[in-house]
Amino acid sequence: MDLQPIHDGGAGLTKRVGDRERSDVCDELAAHFAAGRLTGEELDDRLARAMRAQTVVDLIELVSDLPRRAPTAPAPHPGTAPGPNPDRTLAWNGFDVICLLLLIGGLMVSGLLLLVAGAWQPAAFVAALVGGTAAAVGGAAAMHLGHRAMARHDQRIASRR
Repeated sequence: MDLQPIHDGGAGLTKRVGDRERSDVCDELAAHFAAGRLTGEELDDRLARAMRAQTVVDLIELVSDLPRRAPTAPAPHPGTAPGPNPDRTLAWNGFDVICLLLLIGGLMVSGLLLLVAGAWQPAAFVAALVGGTAAAVGGAAAMHLGHRAMARHDQRIASRR
């Protein structure tokens, strides 16, 4: 948080602060505690005062005797997510390979069970049950691979813009 008064003749010192400013000062105090500049008692006292602070001057008093921290990168706006990592979106991971193998295996098992069920009538029920389960697993794997393919397609389109 920038605690420098706004350049309007000192009127910025009496501006009210919100939870974000209080939280920023608490983070700064915690960093100074971690660096050994504050004792545990001092930290507790200053944190309690920071949470009760109402104006900029209340917060400045808490950190005025401590060195300024280097400014950090601004936080992203709430509600905005960082863009997808192209390397992660386009690359195949282990789960993709497992799903592909399950898809192929499920189709092979289903086909094999249909052949077996045709040869022996009494086992048709069990074969259909196992075959249906294998088809369901294969279908889930196919859905995952389709979703990944669509994500890769969307990523390629976005990278062209």
